[in-house]
Amino acid sequence: MPWSKYMSDIRQLIGDRLLLTPAAGASIFDKDGRVLLLRHAHDGLWATPGGGMEPGESPEAAARREVYEEAGLNLPQLDLIGGFGGSDFEVNYGGGAITAYAVFMYACVAESSEISLQRDEVTESGWFTESDLRETLRVPSDMNQILPVAFAWYQRVHCA
Repeated sequence: MPWSKYMSDIRQLIGDRLLLTPAAGASIFDKDGRVLLLRHAHDGLWATPGGGMEPGESPEAAARREVYEEAGLNLPQLDLIGGFGGSDFEVNYGGGAITAYAVFMYACVAESSEISLQRDEVTESGWFTESDLRETLRVPSDMNQILPVAFAWYQRVHCA
């Protein structure tokens, strides 16, 4: 995963010590209620698009930027579905550097399902049902908190 210049500068200052970082992401659904997941190159696990916020960036702007960078999607209106953090949101990037993310998570229904992957960070994409997640996919521990909330949002907003 490429580091932003800001994060690289912080890492040079603090070394491998635990770094708490604000982040944002989006659970993006298609019209059939399937969620977009990306397989990340650094660990081979499936997750929603997202990443660290940059200085001066709002959480929503960060979510939009990350989705565009990773999947090439421009998003419609986003709904904030929660703030997440804790030990499930700690990522070891190797070499001892651990980042603990505090994540603002959004959800939306995409107007398009055409994905354009950032190949250096993401190896593949797919649209998955809630049962697909339980049966076949390897996801990082943070997704076990985020995805049930995201599917509940979809059911509440689009199936009521």
